[in-house]
Amino acid sequence: MAIQLETIVARNDSIMFSYLDNKLLMMSIDKGEYYSLDAIGANIWTMLEKPASVAELCDMFVTEFDVGLETCRQDVLAFMYEMYALEVITIKS
Repeated sequence: MAIQLETIVARNDSIMFSYLDNKLLMMSIDKGEYYSLDAIGANIWTMLEKPASVAELCDMFVTEFDVGLETCRQDVLAFMYEMYALEVITIKS
């Protein structure tokens, strides 16, 4: 599946999660696997409380953090691919 800036992504509802310090701990009920995200990954997870396009996520990031738009797009797209491969996020059509 190709993830692009216009792609709408959402949290996988079967992922249980809890914030601990500056990390986000997650567990896939379906797979029985655990994941941990750093503060930036946890921030993206928080932004995905409602489904959003990758472009919308990047727009939120560049207003909150000192990061260039192109760098943000590359990094967030790479992160989305990883999270999709782990089935932590889903793609909405």
